Amino acid sequence: MPKLNWASSQAKGTLRYKCGDDIKFSVFRSLLNFYIARILLLLKGDIIDFKNEETRIALNGGWLEDYVFEQVRGIEKVDDILENAEIKMKIMKE
Repeated sequence: MPKLNWASSQAKGTLRYKCGDDIKFSVFRSLLNFYIARILLLLKGDIIDFKNEETRIALNGGWLEDYVFEQVRGIEKVDDILENAEIKMKIMKE
């Protein structure tokens, strides 16, 4: 999965990634074939074309964020959930 995660992160903005020799790894190729069969990717030689930005984000780890969000939402003691939050803190020097 790390190779597909890397490929999807590198395809940001273009929805395209050139695999090069990575395509020769059978595990990576099998994973690509899984998503090709579901019409989420196209493979032309060593070029991966992602179906759309939503698919690229999901394969770049968005699926994990969604899964964790749903798990946390199911915990009764959690009363506030933020998605895509960015927290900034100023550190005061004494």
